[in-house]
Amino acid sequence: MNRNWNIAVVTTMVLILNACSSTTYISQTATEEFRTDGQRSEWTGRFQIPDGEKFALGLSHTRNYLYVAISSIDRDFKRQLAVGGLTLWLDVKGGKRQDLGIKFEGLMPQEKRSGSSRGRQQDNKQDRERRFELPGIFDGDLTLIVTDTKAGKSLGPADLLASANSIDETLFIEYQIPLAMLGEEFDMEKLGLGLESTIERPAMAGGHSGGMSGGQRGGRSGGMGGGKSGGGQRGGARPGGSPGSGIDENNIEVWTKVKFPQ
Repeated sequence: MNRNWNIAVVTTMVLILNACSSTTYISQTATEEFRTDGQRSEWTGRFQIPDGEKFALGLSHTRNYLYVAISSIDRDFKRQLAVGGLTLWLDVKGGKRQDLGIKFEGLMPQEKRSGSSRGRQQDNKQDRERRFELPGIFDGDLTLIVTDTKAGKSLGPADLLASANSIDETLFIEYQIPLAMLGEEFDMEKLGLGLESTIERPAMAGGHSGGMSGGQRGGRSGGMGGGKSGGGQRGGARPGGSPGSGIDENNIEVWTKVKFPQ
């Protein structure tokens, strides 16, 4: 246990030492060793930490692909993704449009997400901790769904890949995104990248809802636009949440600008 913790601390320190607080990321050219296999070795020196967030983000590219990596040892962050999944929004104009997204669904059963079952309310802390054991949740390839506001939802092309693992207390997720998905508007100069994870809660007595505030968008509550400034933006406490659950205040909504050196 001490060995695992020491490894996790060292990993975190490496990420922090290679991080800066800018909300603009310069994507580095990927080497020939890049593989979407859930391994971290090729990402050394390529991480930044978004302002105010508890995860590190890495970006790299070739002429054909954008590579995205996310890493964290924060327990609440890992729980949030386990329940709420994660959507990467891609805006070819460099802004915050939610027109094209890549999502993997939260991997917990629906009845575990709702927060409304009597059994969940009666769970003790040990049961909750066991339910969020990460090795059984983030281990191997992830199934991705492409959300296009014009074309609807579909499984991604064969070369759209994502793999994850949770070794030594550290969650690591790696994406390979074909640039052809971005269409003719993408000029290989700038890109708006958004990360969103939302736990949609059922309406509670008295008309309160635990979902993200904001208008409806294609059946999905809330959004990351709405005048949010760049950098990390985290949702606040949601009414109707389960006290002490560790996931009620951790909805994620972060935007950053990506620049590609010429």
